[in-house]
Amino acid sequence: MEEVGLKVKNIRYYKSQPWAFSRSLLMGFFCDLDGSDIITLDTRELSEAAWFHREEIALEDDHLSLTREMILQFKEGRIFSP
Repeated sequence: MEEVGLKVKNIRYYKSQPWAFSRSLLMGFFCDLDGSDIITLDTRELSEAAWFHREEIALEDDHLSLTREMILQFKEGRIFSP
């Protein structure tokens, strides 16, 4: 993953959501870490990145976003490797 320098495997499509504001399509994928978990941040792309345990994740009130749905799936332990 270019923005954080992590290598991933088992990339799995989850869902997509139209994004009207930019006339684009948001696509959601899950994957597994392949190797080191050390984050190497590309500061031209992101301002911060970190690992979190499921119980540390706070959910936003936005019940319509694909991102929130994916975070909830992970937080509740419904995402597993193949």
